[in-house]
Amino acid sequence: MMIEIQPLQWAALGGVLCAIGMLKDWSVIRALGIGAMVTGAASWGLRHDGPIFQFIMWVGFSFLSWKGGRRRELMEASRRLGSKRYGVGVIGRVAEVSQAIENGKGKVRIGDQEWDARGPDAALGAHVKITGQIEGIVKVKPYEPMKPETSG
Repeated sequence: MMIEIQPLQWAALGGVLCAIGMLKDWSVIRALGIGAMVTGAASWGLRHDGPIFQFIMWVGFSFLSWKGGRRRELMEASRRLGSKRYGVGVIGRVAEVSQAIENGKGKVRIGDQEWDARGPDAALGAHVKITGQIEGIVKVKPYEPMKPETSG
């Protein structure tokens, strides 16, 4: 025997779940809370909604909320990491050594991001050219700017 939950009870349950989800950064709990609030709003407008129908709505709305939130999180992470996630656009760029490369390991700064780097030893502040990238680690070589040719 299932108990029918009233729309305001769904809304209250959703509010509590959302608050808990935000305090602990639990996206599934937040999704369940959003699903409960949407179920409460939908139940308010529907006249023939039994407890089974409410439960199905809650599960469905929660799943959609979780998927939408997950997609948003992935898009935000991709934007935040920019090219670092896939290494797009870094090969061929010039970077500044932010942690001296010693014994083949160090760090370089490309734009506003710091990357782990592998390559020949280079001092702090030196400029290096990115020659490759694998799993968030860039391969570098010393940067030698082209000298302008003089005619005459």
